[in-house]
Amino acid sequence: MTELLLKYLSWPGAIVLIAFMIVVVLRKPLSEAIRRGGVKIGKEGLSIDQAAAVAAVSAQSAEKSPENALALDPEIEQRRSQVRQVGVSAAIREQQARIRADLVKLKLTDNESVEVLVQHLATAQLFHAAEKMYRLIFGGQIGILKHLNLYGPKDSNELRSFYETARANFPTVLNAYPFEAYIGFLKNSGLIMTNDNVRYAITPLGKDFLQWMAAESAPETKPA
Repeated sequence: MTELLLKYLSWPGAIVLIAFMIVVVLRKPLSEAIRRGGVKIGKEGLSIDQAAAVAAVSAQSAEKSPENALALDPEIEQRRSQVRQVGVSAAIREQQARIRADLVKLKLTDNESVEVLVQHLATAQLFHAAEKMYRLIFGGQIGILKHLNLYGPKDSNELRSFYETARANFPTVLNAYPFEAYIGFLKNSGLIMTNDNVRYAITPLGKDFLQWMAAESAPETKPA
């Protein structure tokens, strides 16, 4: 995780440490993400939870596109109220004090402080989004991302082979989930892009998601 933070940011070491601590406080354990993703880890290694895979189809279908999920409320006052009413635990208050003290120690201007904190907040949000994505994404969809990352843009006919392989292994899960929805989830999540629904390419967000998986040692073996 530290390597991924350092990739995103080039601030003084103390601030990077603060960002790391913020992420640790806010993020859900990776083991929970793996469990919800339909993968179990036991003495015999990785195993697939079919029931979780079926539930994931419904979750993927209900997932909002990034622009909808991140859109601000039309009433700015309502949005401000939501932001201000976030629950603050004693641990978070202590961390806030450490951050303020470190900003003073670094002698940053107000504008510099805002920029630093916005950068670290963005990183924490992307980490959280990556964990949520990992709970929803299928193994074959990860295969599509890796293929596009390695070989560049490809036609949908070539990518369909990943879907067909997954459907053969998980017919109960994917017989009622067509390829258009399968590839559409990646597109609507911002992990891949296309101009004509024929040729697809991985996005910077898709690349970062794969880097997050590598940094967290998240298993690629997932249902469907």
